[in-house]
Amino acid sequence: MAGDDRTSSSMEASEAARIMDDPNATAEEKSVAASVLAQDGTDDRTSERVAGEAGQLLDDQDISAEDRDVAASDLSQRSDER
Repeated sequence: MAGDDRTSSSMEASEAARIMDDPNATAEEKSVAASVLAQDGTDDRTSERVAGEAGQLLDDQDISAEDRDVAASDLSQRSDER
């Protein structure tokens, strides 16, 4: 994907690390956060499974703005091949 600049910012990676350390974070939040961290600095893309989890988190009105940012970042990095 030459010229594709869909990457996580350092702020999103930092927030993802915070989610991973949060004992109250759900499995879906941790899965999405782990994906953001795994992709940091790489050309890797979000799997369809994790993209689905990120979409569900974006629908959740109870998550924080920071968690929403991490989910949106992960969703924006999903593979275009569906």
